[in-house]
Amino acid sequence: MIKKALLSTLFIGYIICPAQAQNTDTVSQKRETFVLEEGRPDRSKSRSNQSKLVVAVNNFSQKSNSDRHSKLLWNDGHWAGIGIHYSGLITNLGDMQLPDDAQYLSQSAKSIGVTLNPIDYTLLKSRHVGLLTGIGVEFNNFRFDNNIALKQENGEISEEGLTAAYKNEGIKGIYVMPDLHNPTNHTMSQSCREMLAKKAQEYDLLILEDGINSLLLEHPSMPIATLAPEHTIYMLSLSKTILPALRLAYLHVPMRCLAPLENALYHLNLSLSSLLLELATRLILSGKLAELFAARHKGILARNHILDRILKDYTVLGDENCLSRWLLLPEGVTGLAFEKLARQHGVSVYGSERFAVGKEAPIAAARLAVCAPESPEELEQGLKILKQLLDMLSKK
Repeated sequence: MIKKALLSTLFIGYIICPAQAQNTDTVSQKRETFVLEEGRPDRSKSRSNQSKLVVAVNNFSQKSNSDRHSKLLWNDGHWAGIGIHYSGLITNLGDMQLPDDAQYLSQSAKSIGVTLNPIDYTLLKSRHVGLLTGIGVEFNNFRFDNNIALKQENGEISEEGLTAAYKNEGIKGIYVMPDLHNPTNHTMSQSCREMLAKKAQEYDLLILEDGINSLLLEHPSMPIATLAPEHTIYMLSLSKTILPALRLAYLHVPMRCLAPLENALYHLNLSLSSLLLELATRLILSGKLAELFAARHKGILARNHILDRILKDYTVLGDENCLSRWLLLPEGVTGLAFEKLARQHGVSVYGSERFAVGKEAPIAAARLAVCAPESPEELEQGLKILKQLLDMLSKK
């Protein structure tokens, strides 16, 4: 945890409010003209045979009374436009240098944000002052330099790897998705959850537990937050399990983290849609949530059955409850190569390289988002194209 220094977004924006001096009297300024003639200075010759260079010099040494008393006038400022900014981190005192215990948050030059302001409106306009408002949206992208990959055993974080990262890298916390991990669809064992809870208490680590897929399981496992409640922030959302439009997150936060988290969210300039928040709250209180989830889950089951039928000859990790599946590719085919080949045939998949952390090469696999197509028919058509490609690659 970062002590004494709260981090916030450094947003470099701009409002264009042009004000210009009005120069009304330029006629009275003295003007001097010099004529330089090339060739013989024979005045008797026709002017058409002479080559002249005319140099005009304005004399600004003598200013009129209106120039001396010119004033800055409001000239219709504008807020609408497109802005690009660096999404950096600063302390609450405005210091752009990270504290010694926060060097792991060092960011790369790819932390670029974009601001789109399509509409502006002038509320107040006078000769010298103007007040503007408008509507816009801001996107912040944070990229960090020091990505640390934890050593794994059997697809799970190992105790040895976590200890090494704490002692050698000085990590302050870890992010995990224990249930139906994206993209591998692995569900963490109970022994691994207990080990993480124990080490979090021993090393004073903060665990960010993403439970966004937990509601998809018929019998979810015990969250890490129940084993180490003072060292775990548990996150849950309705967007994956109920309705994609409900892009809201709910956090269960230890009391010791509540004030720093509220401060960080405030300085990140994040805001929720009041309409979506009200809709989600009413759905929860109305008792209709289970009914909506049942309908959503029924569609997920149907789509996974289509995948299992078409790709039955290939290894696809995950089960019928998953929003996406993890396809293991034939030998000699990388994830990015298969992604490119599929795109050329009109199908979008993500190669395993997109999800890799660290320098080790990932396994040859691709993520198939079974719930992304608009209809089961579109999903089936795409899967048939992928099967043809897999059949072709397997014969090589």
